[in-house]
Amino acid sequence: MKKLLIILTFSLLIVGSSILVYSETTGKTNVKSSISVDDAKDNVRKFIELPTAEINFRTSKAFPAESIFELNTSDSTFYVNTKTGEIEYARFDKSIQGSESVKLEMSYAKDIASKYAIKKYKGFSNMDMQLIFSDLIDHGDAGKEYVFYWNEIINNVYTPNSVLVTINPNNGEIITYIGSHGTVKIGITPQIEKEKAINIAEGQTRNILNQKIDARLQLININESTQKLIWVVDVKGNWEDNTQAFSEILVNAENGEVIPY
Repeated sequence: MKKLLIILTFSLLIVGSSILVYSETTGKTNVKSSISVDDAKDNVRKFIELPTAEINFRTSKAFPAESIFELNTSDSTFYVNTKTGEIEYARFDKSIQGSESVKLEMSYAKDIASKYAIKKYKGFSNMDMQLIFSDLIDHGDAGKEYVFYWNEIINNVYTPNSVLVTINPNNGEIITYIGSHGTVKIGITPQIEKEKAINIAEGQTRNILNQKIDARLQLININESTQKLIWVVDVKGNWEDNTQAFSEILVNAENGEVIPY
């Protein structure tokens, strides 16, 4: 479970720290939009390849970096970007059935997830998408799922382009899809070196013992017009009671400031 929390946190950060705060307008569409709700519904139908599917509008959500329409069917949920029309999130609840047992090898599940990502994520094959994370996650009574996570990497920088696909290990059905799209709008050469970013993070996590630290460069969207290049510093270790500890510190790669989230 902990691994899934880490990778989902990673995925949301790439969408941008703005994902943490939003305004919701249930049943209303008063968000800045380049497409209509009907357009969004049509895009969902194309995504699931069911041209006559009944799609319902639930709400709209506005984030500093973007806004989305939330749509659903009787057993699925979708987030559609109101500017691009891209499906950014799809959750198929019916696909969870039977996921408590594992019948598929990871290699077979990976093949399913890869083909799905290539098919559903616009431009996947034209990007340097690298598989960052793959594992079988056990949710206990809620079942299991294979998780596969790709991110575009340019000059060792993780861009806003990423895709996550989860697979039912029993039957190979898709459970979740998360796709983040973005362009590189700023320079991606850091002014703060990796070692300095790690030193800054160490000052924020002195209560974690036996630290193992690593850092990666990542480009995040702050709002529609602003991006930041940051060091994402992962600190692993243990607390005083010897339980496992994990912390993720965001350090501005331009000036060394710690970014709260």
